[in-house]
Formats: sequence, C-alpha cells, structure tokens
Amino acid sequence: MPILEKAGNTSIESNATVGATVNLITSANKARTQYFTYAQSIISAGDSGWIPIAAEAKGDCITMIIRFTTSDPSNPIHTIYQAIDYSANTGNILGLHLHDGGYITAENMLIEVEAAIKTKIPAPSQARAYFLPEREQEFLARFDWVINPKSASAAAPINTTVVSNITVDLSSLLQGISSKIDAISGSANDDVLGAGKGADKLTGASGADQFVFNTKDSFGAKGADTITDFNPEEGDQIVLSSNALPGLKTEPTFQAVSSKKALKAAQKSDSDLIYYQPLGQLFYDQNGSGKGFGSGGLFAVLSGAPVLEAADLAVF
Repeated sequence: MPILEKAGNTSIESNATVGATVNLITSANKARTQYFTYAQSIISAGDSGWIPIAAEAKGDCITMIIRFTTSDPSNPIHTIYQAIDYSANTGNILGLHLHDGGYITAENMLIEVEAAIKTKIPAPSQARAYFLPEREQEFLARFDWVINPKSASAAAPINTTVVSNITVDLSSLLQGISSKIDAISGSANDDVLGAGKGADKLTGASGADQFVFNTKDSFGAKGADTITDFNPEEGDQIVLSSNALPGLKTEPTFQAVSSKKALKAAQKSDSDLIYYQPLGQLFYDQNGSGKGFGSGGLFAVLSGAPVLEAADLAVF
C-alpha cells in the first residue's frame, strides 16, 4: 500500500480510499489502527471524513493526528482535529488527547461509551476530544512534535520551481456572489470555478477543473478558500492572478515544504508561493525574502493535503 506520510520515525500506510485500512509503521513493527479506517464518518457529500495526516512514536505509543473537513457552508465548524494514541505493537487504541489538556484512556473511554448508550447522554469526554477551528493554532503547537518531527528529511524543502503562464476562458466561470461562505460545485465536465469574497468552498467533481483566484480578498482563515477535491491526476489546476494576489509576478516561484521549520525558512527565501504539505495550506509570500508574508498570507486550503507541484499551478 502507498505511504501517505513519513516525516519522522513513523509512516502512515493506506490505499486512501473510503473505508481503507490504515497501518502505522515503525522500524520495528507494522500495526493496523483499531476502530479507524481512512475517511470514516463522512456525513455529507464533499466531506473529507477523518483523514490521518501525521504520526510519531515514543516507545510503544504512536500518536496519530487526524483531520476532518466539512463542505457544508452552514456549518461553522469547517476543520477539526483529533490526536489518538495507539500501541505500536498491536495497533490498539491506548487513549485520546483532550483539548483542555486532559487525557482519557481506552478503558475509561469504553466505560463512558457504555454509560452513554444506557443513559442516552453524550459521553463527557466526547466534545473535549475535538479541537475546533478556534483552537487550531494551539493544537498545532501542542502536537508540533508529531506533525513536524525534528529530522533533517522533514526540514528539507520538496522543490522550488517557476510557475508558468496560461490563458483562461472566464466566460463559463462558476463563482459565488456573496461575501460570506459560498459553496461552489462543478460537474462531471471540465469546469472553471472562481474563488470570490469570503472563505468559499470549491468542489470541482470529476474532470480537469480550474480553480481560479481572480478576486481580491483578505488573507488568513477569514478569506482563505477551500478546494475540497483537488486532484492533479484528473488535470485539476489552481490558476492565479495579481487581482487576487497583488504584486504577483508574471513568473512566480513555488516551493512545497513539509515542516514548520522549512515553512519559516521559505518565508525568508525568494519563493512567491509556498505550500505547507502537512495541512494543505497555500500561501502567497508578497515580500519575497522579507519578514513573514508581507501583505500576503494564507489564501487556499486543499482538503486531504494532496501533493502539489508547480505544474499544478498557473498564472494568467
């Protein structure tokens, strides 16, 4: 099976299809995760389900980070995380990390679940196990040792290349008209979907779709748009203009990185477009080698954190 993630001492292995087995691999063993399959708990069309994004072992304990992204524009909770501990030898659940700093063991989880079934009252730790958007930065910092293990391979940039120019036909553009969260969906054909004002959700469906960023919007969580099903193998492409990214060069440089350390280093380089692979985040670095992103920042999130290369982007 394909290796989905390997940045430290533990790899995640899965066929990456809904319901597929997920294995955690260390130098000593390979264990199947108990009660967890790839993309489980999908509620609505376009939801990602729970996707494993990182894992790291300490002794017999492997902490795995999973993420769920919903495409429902009426749902204020768009991306949530969980951190689960598994046995490196058996794959059995050892416990669950809680957002208030607490921890519940697998044994106590079972007791709570059995009580919840009898009383029809949600288990006390259920809500505390989800790290909601307002706790995202806190979560990422707390589990940085899992998402960005300190290793030379994790700190190395994936590539630095030039993004090409193309011509885009905007006559059939599908784009939201409000400044709130719009859900834009394509068809089985080759669609052109536009990111408008607000944190929109773009779903191309099948076909070679173009996701166009041609409207000026705020950077960061309030303005970043989510592409729910970006698939380079289908010919999908992200198309950018200086209208959306002021000051964007005609031939911008692109760099993909796999750790926070590399992300910070990339901000100080001459890269114009930076993709943070672990979280599927695409940034515009407006000031080149200056501090931070200048007047740029996060403008797109790719659900499922697919591999992204310069050939998957274009400028018009």
